[in-house]
Amino acid sequence: MEILHGDSLRSLWLGGVYLLLLIVGGQVIWWVRRWLERRTSPMVLRLRFWQGWSFWGDIAGLTFTLAYLLFGLFDGAFAAGDVGLNPLEIVPEGGWLLGLCFAMVAWMALLWGEYWWRHRPAQGDGDIWEGPTWSQVLLQISSHEGRAAILRATFIPFLGLYWGTWGAVFCKWLASYLDPARRTRLREPAPRAFVYLGWAMDWLSALLYILSGSLWATLLARGMAYLPLRALFGWLYRPRRREERRLLEDQRQDDEQGEHGDGSEGKAL
Repeated sequence: MEILHGDSLRSLWLGGVYLLLLIVGGQVIWWVRRWLERRTSPMVLRLRFWQGWSFWGDIAGLTFTLAYLLFGLFDGAFAAGDVGLNPLEIVPEGGWLLGLCFAMVAWMALLWGEYWWRHRPAQGDGDIWEGPTWSQVLLQISSHEGRAAILRATFIPFLGLYWGTWGAVFCKWLASYLDPARRTRLREPAPRAFVYLGWAMDWLSALLYILSGSLWATLLARGMAYLPLRALFGWLYRPRRREERRLLEDQRQDDEQGEHGDGSEGKAL
């Protein structure tokens, strides 16, 4: 463990503020959501059921994380090396370990797919969670690694590379677990699988960072885990989406026929 000095205290202070904002922000968003659920006015209902909440929420979260990270870098509180903005350099002794880590990522993705398959909702259920969209997956990958980079830059200056990296993982998990919305997702099998995937990838990402020192390696690893699983979701729910489109088309035709029928009755009278 390194002796605390001015630069490490600045990084600790800035990272601590970010961690506090994550925890408080999750509580505030949950409170606003509960407040909206208790209101029944038409405007509030339109706001509550707006389809863009998830996507634009991810956009806002990623924008805040990247802006905070850039502020820390330009301010000098965060070191580029601690963030992981170095080119990928693998020492000969660690090459096989790095390859093993990527194999672990692929194996974990297979295990996750097997877990989800056993706990997936029945196809006949009316409300089936189909997972995030492709754009949301890309946003979540970037957001996860951006948060991890900020917290690594917070703890590495005075805990060192090894313990600072693991400390960042623990604090990231703590902020995630204290989020009421995240705990709600843990009650449902399909959303819970994606939460578990994110937590597991945090630990594997930390191990990859210790071996490579590069943010690009951790981004690649998380993409290897998330993107194939998103493709699995899309493939499995193709029949359901086709059925939904057919039902919507039938409903539209029924509505059109009903309108024509009302007009003809009016003329007969």
